[in-house]
Amino acid sequence: AFAVVLAALAVWGGNTRLAQSVPALRRFADVSITGSNETRLRTWRIGFEAWQDRPITGWGWMNFSAAYNAHFDPIQLKHGILETWVDQAHNMVVEILTTTGAVGLVLYLALWGAVFLVLWRAYRRGAVSFRECFLFSGLLVFHFVQNFARRKSVASGLVAVAFSLIAV
Repeated sequence: AFAVVLAALAVWGGNTRLAQSVPALRRFADVSITGSNETRLRTWRIGFEAWQDRPITGWGWMNFSAAYNAHFDPIQLKHGILETWVDQAHNMVVEILTTTGAVGLVLYLALWGAVFLVLWRAYRRGAVSFRECFLFSGLLVFHFVQNFARRKSVASGLVAVAFSLIAV
């Protein structure tokens, strides 16, 4: 219910006095492509451009900053110096593609496919119910989608591993 209220606020009520007076609501209501959103989109573009330099194996683990600096776009300074310091893409697909190349991206997506395959097989043999399969699948999809706009962490990776182990 809370998510529906936030979505409705973002779509219809972003410019209301209530949304503008409460900082947390103002952040949810701001769906424009300005500020950090604009910088993030440019960072993804820079990551994609850097990947094109090394498309097979990428720039190496934890080297997104090297790729970013090699393709830095000075327009990133538009929103201040703090918006230009980047060590991660804030998008796991762009991060994986840039740092590990096409090989890494294929393996990353194959891992996700394997998790869903294990879950589906567990459902087919009766180890998990339809409801459990649907719940775990939904959580995995949510986790994958949220990885398009957030920083990676050990905890985020453990969630996917935990769900796959539970399904077995």
